[in-house]
Amino acid sequence: MITVPELPREMSTAHVQPPVVYVDPIWEYHYVVRSLAEGNVPDQAELNALGAQGWELAGLYADAQSVHLYFKRLAR
Repeated sequence: MITVPELPREMSTAHVQPPVVYVDPIWEYHYVVRSLAEGNVPDQAELNALGAQGWELAGLYADAQSVHLYFKRLAR
C-alpha cells in the first residue's frame, strides 16, 4: 500500500490559474445585396435563419437602388 503525504492546509486551498493562450479568431463573411425597387429586402424569417446559422450582421449600406448587408461568423 502506497501512502501519499498530506499537503499543508494553506497549499491545499490555493487556486492556481491556468495559463491563457490567445488564438486569433478566423472569420468568414457572407454578403447579401437586394434591390429596393423590387421590394426584395430580407424579412424577419430570413434574418432569423441567418442568425441560426451563426451569421451576425456586421455592416449595412443602402443606396437609392439597393441595400447591401455584410455578415460575419467564426469559421468552423
